[in-house]
Amino acid sequence: MIANDFDPDGDTISVTETTTPDNGTVTLNPDGTITYTPNPGFIGEDTFTYTICDDANPALCDTATVTVTIQPTDSPNTTNANDDAFFASTCGSLTGNVFVNDNDIESDTQTITTTTVITTEGVTVIIDANTGEFTYTPISVDFIGNDSFVYSICDNNADQACDQATVYLSITDSTPPSIINCSINDETIECAGDDNESLATAWNDDNIAALELCATDACDSTFSGQVTSDYNFDNLVSTCGASGTITVTYTIADANDNTTELVATLTIADTVAPTPTTDIEESLLANCESVPEVPTIEFTDNCSSSVNVVFEETSSFDESNPSDYEIVRTWTVNDDCDNSATYTQTISVTLNDFITTLNERACSDDGTIDLNDYLENDQVDGTWTITQGNANLDESTFNPENVELGNYIFSYTSANNGCLNTTEVVIEIHDECIVLPCGKDDVVISKVVTPNGDAQNEFFTITGVETCGFVVDLKIFNRWGAKIYENSNYQNNWNGTSHKSSVGGADKVPNGTYYYIINLKNSGLAPIAKAFYVGSK
Repeated sequence: MIANDFDPDGDTISVTETTTPDNGTVTLNPDGTITYTPNPGFIGEDTFTYTICDDANPALCDTATVTVTIQPTDSPNTTNANDDAFFASTCGSLTGNVFVNDNDIESDTQTITTTTVITTEGVTVIIDANTGEFTYTPISVDFIGNDSFVYSICDNNADQACDQATVYLSITDSTPPSIINCSINDETIECAGDDNESLATAWNDDNIAALELCATDACDSTFSGQVTSDYNFDNLVSTCGASGTITVTYTIADANDNTTELVATLTIADTVAPTPTTDIEESLLANCESVPEVPTIEFTDNCSSSVNVVFEETSSFDESNPSDYEIVRTWTVNDDCDNSATYTQTISVTLNDFITTLNERACSDDGTIDLNDYLENDQVDGTWTITQGNANLDESTFNPENVELGNYIFSYTSANNGCLNTTEVVIEIHDECIVLPCGKDDVVISKVVTPNGDAQNEFFTITGVETCGFVVDLKIFNRWGAKIYENSNYQNNWNGTSHKSSVGGADKVPNGTYYYIINLKNSGLAPIAKAFYVGSK
């Protein structure tokens, strides 16, 4: 019954119900066939309807009318050719058999009499005269649509009967485009911060253009691909920093709304560590007194808004065994994606020894001399040695009694900010010892000058000898031996004022240790030389 029924989508169809004819009965058999049984004695035409449905979801159904002709046994010989319908769900050739629903009441053999027919679309079809089989090949391989042809049959009865029927052909396209020739794969690109969106957009555009070129369609020889995508940069799934993944679905459609989907993922990865915005000099040479300050280094990252920086500085300077040494500065940086890098600056430092020489005269019976009185306040890590003269030292104490007259040289070396500072004291021991109305012990000399306006230690002062009739001759030197002040009749009025010979350029000398030589004229006393400190508080 359903031999000439078809489903345009290629779904399986089956009979679901029938109506009752007026002059007989209809039985729906388990195999899907229908048996019509006429009422006894009925001659003529009878009708009933049947309904078919496909197996899609939801199912589609249709109803057709069947006309049954019951002929008397003495009726003339007849043979029946019934219309056929054949369906193909993809373009190309279609095969069928026109005998499937044809019949002959007398059971005569039917033969095709029109073995070559021309369809309404101009296609030549060859039908096998004995089997009824045919092959339909459209003129164009891209043909989608309907066509038909008429064929004739005759039986082999002596009283030959003939009939003709129409074959309806329908070729649809249910095959989606093919992307077998396409090579659109997942891709990983390096994170570029603010440029990520433009790079991702370009990747998506390139994929669309490639799919338009590589996709093919079996029913469209000129197919160029109708490609759409659901790309949206806002769909980025962040992993760290500005990196992440975007999954995009591409839909390739043909002219008959068949579609193929392809899913591709773009990974934006951060594999690059932060970099400095300015160059870091990796190797430097410097003297110990002119080691450059630690530079301020800014770091940037192509994918992270924040950069963690850990700075470390180490020095190989050994105070117990001073020699040239190295300072190594290390910047260790990492970003939000745990990319890290280390940048190093190595400074090769030449060790210099700055020698300050002080001269002193002392009478052999002046008593012990504490050499530490000649040192700067921060010189505490060295040892006094005798470099000239036969004498003994008790740590920093020298007793000139019972030693030979002459010059004695004492040396003290200590480390100071990566350099060596050596204080060399030359003491001339003599026997010109006289009792004076004012002695050395009467002289009180400033140890600290702080000219900050608080009325404390504002001036360098020499007191205790105001009534002794001495004239004070004062000279002041910085630590490098440069004379910064001199007055042959000093009146306790120097408050740290500098002149062109001093270090700096301001009107006050820099904070630090300085040295004085005081000659008390008309006193008979040896010049006095020691260190003192100038500060701001």
